[in-house]
Amino acid sequence: MNNTKKQQTTERIITYLFQMTVCCGVFLLLMVLSHSVIAQPAIVTTDSNVDQARQDIVIAVFDDHEKQIKSSRPYGLSWRLIEMAAEAEKVNLLPIATTWQSAMNRLKDERLDLVFGAFKTEQRSQWASFSLPLATDYSALFTTVENPVREYSDINLEYDTVGVISNSVQEDLAHEFGFEHIYSARERQHLVRLLQSGRINYILQSHGVTVHYCEYKAPCLQQVGDPLSVNYSRVMAKQGTHAAGTLERINQGLAKLYLSQDVQFLFAEYGYSDDYYQQWKLKLEHELPNKPTLYTVQ
Repeated sequence: MNNTKKQQTTERIITYLFQMTVCCGVFLLLMVLSHSVIAQPAIVTTDSNVDQARQDIVIAVFDDHEKQIKSSRPYGLSWRLIEMAAEAEKVNLLPIATTWQSAMNRLKDERLDLVFGAFKTEQRSQWASFSLPLATDYSALFTTVENPVREYSDINLEYDTVGVISNSVQEDLAHEFGFEHIYSARERQHLVRLLQSGRINYILQSHGVTVHYCEYKAPCLQQVGDPLSVNYSRVMAKQGTHAAGTLERINQGLAKLYLSQDVQFLFAEYGYSDDYYQQWKLKLEHELPNKPTLYTVQ
């Protein structure tokens, strides 16, 4: 009798365990199927619309961006050209004002998308992509109006100190020029204060960004010698990123617009001659991947 009860109990336990195993298996199967059904449409939607959904682009601009737009012809014209090209391609620019050093670091770390106001160099081209050319600006030496030095031959390269922005084209030029004492700073305004206080003798920077540093109408800076280099301002992106693809869209916008009357009028608005505009067109056409005849004049 006891053996019969034990056998019945064992059979009930086995049956219970079997039923539990089946239920668990069915439950797990339903979970997997439901997850696949829910997840699959989301993956398809994301992959198919990722390029269309990415409208906003973060672009680093100078820390005194608004002042530069008003006071610097090359800066203001270049920014307007980029705005027009971005609008034509439905790209929403989100400017973030920062120092040049910070902008370069964030671009390399992919903490922002684009950097405005960059000069194209061989070294930067190894890791960055660039927009088509915008307005030109030149790099030159500047000093105070009280300094009697007017020519390069009057500069004491072993004694005099030149100030530059860290990680800039002008820093490279200072080394090439032969200065033995180079002071690198993060902010342009800081360099001007150091110059006016006599702590440095010269600053080497783009001509277009020096205009608004004087707090009065009379010039507070004077140029020494001829320009050391002339460059086209551009926008840069890190190669191999989504932002590099967006930069190509902006280039397409420039290619569509550069022959339009609106752009020609824009150059005139900023005081540039028609000869300058024609030279800019030739430069841009030279860099176009396709023949300029493919683009319609508006």
